[in-house]
Amino acid sequence: MFPRVVGLLKRSTPLLSAMALSALVFCNYFACWKLTDWSRPWCIDADVPLFCGYFQAVSEGQAPIFPGSVKRLNAPFGAEWFDFPTTEVLVYAYGGLLTKVFDFVVAYNLCVATAHLLALFAFYWSARAFASSRWPAALTACAWANSRFLYVRDTIHINLSFQWHLPLLWWSCWRLKESRPLSDREKFFVGLTCMASGWQHPYYCFFALLMFSFTLLSSSLAKNWLVSVRSLKVLFLTGCFLSLAQVDTLTGWWQKGRSAVAFERPLSQLIYYGLRVPELFLPPVHRVGNLAQYAQSHYYSGLGGIAGETDSSYFGFLGVAGLLILLCGDLLRLSRGQPVSYFSAMIVALYAVAVAGGFNLMLGTLGVTLFRCGSRFSVLLLAGSLLYLSRWLSQRLLSPPLAVTLMILSCLDSVPPPPSGERSREYVLYLKNQQAVVAFLEQNLASGSNVFQYPVQQYPEVGASNAMQTYEQMLLYLLSRKLNFSYGNCRGRPESQWQMQLPQNDPRELCQITENYGFSALVVYTNALNSADQTWRRWERKPDFTSPRGDIQVFLLKPSATVQPPPKVPCFYFGSLFYEGIGVLNLPSRICQGYGKIHLLFGNIGAYDFVFRLSVGGGSACRVAVLLDNEPVWMGEAPSGNHSFADVSIDLSNVKAGNHDLAIVSEVPTEIRMTASRMRQRSVPR
Repeated sequence: MFPRVVGLLKRSTPLLSAMALSALVFCNYFACWKLTDWSRPWCIDADVPLFCGYFQAVSEGQAPIFPGSVKRLNAPFGAEWFDFPTTEVLVYAYGGLLTKVFDFVVAYNLCVATAHLLALFAFYWSARAFASSRWPAALTACAWANSRFLYVRDTIHINLSFQWHLPLLWWSCWRLKESRPLSDREKFFVGLTCMASGWQHPYYCFFALLMFSFTLLSSSLAKNWLVSVRSLKVLFLTGCFLSLAQVDTLTGWWQKGRSAVAFERPLSQLIYYGLRVPELFLPPVHRVGNLAQYAQSHYYSGLGGIAGETDSSYFGFLGVAGLLILLCGDLLRLSRGQPVSYFSAMIVALYAVAVAGGFNLMLGTLGVTLFRCGSRFSVLLLAGSLLYLSRWLSQRLLSPPLAVTLMILSCLDSVPPPPSGERSREYVLYLKNQQAVVAFLEQNLASGSNVFQYPVQQYPEVGASNAMQTYEQMLLYLLSRKLNFSYGNCRGRPESQWQMQLPQNDPRELCQITENYGFSALVVYTNALNSADQTWRRWERKPDFTSPRGDIQVFLLKPSATVQPPPKVPCFYFGSLFYEGIGVLNLPSRICQGYGKIHLLFGNIGAYDFVFRLSVGGGSACRVAVLLDNEPVWMGEAPSGNHSFADVSIDLSNVKAGNHDLAIVSEVPTEIRMTASRMRQRSVPR
């Protein structure tokens, strides 16, 4: 018995060493040596409230895993989130479970720790499956679990931090291309890879589909039909998991229509966030000051703000070593007329997709702009480089002391400097400020009361409003368990368009309207107001509560005895090619019919007209047709000039719920000008 224990400890020493060092690095970085440190927010800005909102919704049995509205947001209707497709079923389910047991702060911190732990174990297993020895596998697993990418993304993008399955993806593709049959155990891990790829971050699903497709392509060119059939099977399985993750989205689109404005990614971002080779070797911030200074002066300062997410691509010296050894070795093999390795072929193919201006941009020209951040391919390339390095080191002598030394140096190299204590204290005070507001609201309002948040902030991905953070209005929802809030509906949906039409400069009228709609309190974020806007500051009514920082004011309201629900207003937005200048919308007629459409989204919301004014450029008036879903709904003469317009009113009372396109076409090539567009509800139905 004793010799077996000794043998087990001896075999486990490399992995235990990597675990112990990673734990020390993690606790030092986040200053989480005590249990109380885990209840302190390590990060609460950027996208953190967004992800915690998903955790909270799942903990309450709502979106995104289950079709249906998020009941306590977008009061009084509930928020629809299906227009913002998500695949992170596993991440949000895990975060929701933790939120149900703890609170969202502890849940988020535990998710961060879990992501690091899973990364270490999964990489070690993958390296061993690639026939690596224990110490090389432990060394590279430690480098992977403490990579720059993971430490930069773990707090602000928890869904990206769960990248544990990427080494399994490399192993799965390598195993698929071999002719020998898969064992039951190997089939399980390949299936696990497909599930994790389909039910985690959409980029990682994209990675899996690309790598499986490259495996299929290479085997088909080599006429290895066995591998081709295997590759087709895993592609199909990954697609099935991806489809299951979109049940809520597809169901919502079918029942309530789709808002195309909720998820917009301009083509330019595919270049802005593209992969750039220098960033794999040059860290923008580093403990070695000379290295960081060289990177800044010779590379980053020359970018001139034309690149994004440059802080997480750095490979570290072990990743760089693995990549250089791999590429140099295969270049030597090519010079001898020998085929390149699996790792080199896959890395070159992935790089061709991800590099700024590469095939990812070509996909963008076809309308696929979802995967804008080619720089995130760096974590996939890093996994391949470290796995190859692990195999390469296994063929050479790597003593335990040298392995441990390299682990320590790798952590010092890759892990960025920890956040300052001042920043941590700022997060605590920031959250306490929000908690004070919630405490006052819950003390003075009945359970289930509706709270209106002003100014109206659209959701998601709309940026900060002056000093108010992007998702700051989500925090009241996270901190309360019994109140409903007006924030949080996907932008461009009819259920929240009424908020966009509220008076902006009349606090008294705003209070009256929201009281008629059944709201019990008005929360004003004064940090979001423009400094030039004195309307709210001059209001004679004093707030019933002001947050400790003075940036949030609460006004208690008296809901009307006969509450009427807000109107569900049709929403519309203009295709990107409509916009030429500000104020007047200019569009060449030849482009108008094909691409420059107005997109309309309806629900069962009553009778509305879409009204606007038209004129044409050039020297003379001409006839213009307005098409709704390619059917003419208005024809008339549009005058020429900047001050003469034709008034157009489109009857929408018989239009079915769903998405519709409206286009404007002239009989001769000219410039069409459109202005004063709005929705108008009919007071007397025709």
